[in-house]
Amino acid sequence: SIKFNTEMATLPVEQARAIFTQTVVAIYQERIAVNSFLRSFFPTVESLGLAIQFEVQRGTELMAVDVIRGHQGNYNAVSRSTQKSFIPPYYREYIAATELELYNVTIGSANEGGVVSSQLFAQLVDQIASEVRLLVAMIERRYEYQCAEVFQTGIVTLKNGDNIDYKRKSGSKVNFSGTAPWDNDANDPFAHFETGCTFIREEGKSQAGVFTAILGRKALTALQNNEKYLKKGDNRNVFLTDMHEPQRNSTGASLHGQISAGSNKINLWSYPEIYEEKNGVKRPYIDDTNVIIVPEVTNFKMAFGAVPQVIDGKETPTVKKGAFVFGDYIDRRKATHEFDVMSAGVAVPVAVDQIFTMKVLV
Repeated sequence: SIKFNTEMATLPVEQARAIFTQTVVAIYQERIAVNSFLRSFFPTVESLGLAIQFEVQRGTELMAVDVIRGHQGNYNAVSRSTQKSFIPPYYREYIAATELELYNVTIGSANEGGVVSSQLFAQLVDQIASEVRLLVAMIERRYEYQCAEVFQTGIVTLKNGDNIDYKRKSGSKVNFSGTAPWDNDANDPFAHFETGCTFIREEGKSQAGVFTAILGRKALTALQNNEKYLKKGDNRNVFLTDMHEPQRNSTGASLHGQISAGSNKINLWSYPEIYEEKNGVKRPYIDDTNVIIVPEVTNFKMAFGAVPQVIDGKETPTVKKGAFVFGDYIDRRKATHEFDVMSAGVAVPVAVDQIFTMKVLV
């Protein structure tokens, strides 16, 4: 945490206010949490501008055709990807530090010389940093939800209705619940896994030999109780040390072993984490009846644009780059000292056809 000069028992009020933000940010960075599980599939990229550019890639496996010597050659289009540019959704959460009892005690401790207790100031900074971490966690949960939307529907929903539709192919979202649910022992989950891996291989042009499957709560139970699964009994132990690093270091998921489906190896994960809506309703990120399949090594991004920031009440905004941008503002008219966190990010499935979603129960 931030170190203060132990020989200096007091700190000038103006100096204290000037270093609030930098100390809060420094403490936050020391305590930064690891990514949640879904977010771990989307490494961070940052843009200097408000808008981000990305390409949704759809490749082919065409072979070259020989030509006679002296022929001008076969013409090829420059790109088979679709480039898009847009301003990502913007999030801003803030607290009023002046509502904290310790804030008022610290500022109230100033003597006639305009200095405050360094010890109280250090405690206050630590408390504000903890509050700011909660704000960051709120925004991170939204990004985790974005990743869940990409995996399940391919559409990132926004409050203003300007939803981001990545146009996933219909063949990447299959409903087996009516025709071949997993809670019916006559149905074969291994065939469904193979169907998903085949789609990712043929449509997504993935060369993965190992895949990741994320199972909803009820889907996992149905798989574990399915007669064909029990009879095959080939679920091998696999350890976190064998996993791809982002997933190995993430939080919230449980690894349940590795199965084979056709020529494919599939690591089975559950992710029972939930989020809470403002009305108090708690919902899972992954629908209980869904199964998501992706390659073990993915080509997805969490893209962050810059955020506008008004500094010290000035009318002309500046732009700051970063996944999270921190600020503090003093409004003397309202007698408040506010700390905020701003972020403008969106989950981008660059290799959009390397996601397969199946609903396996009613």
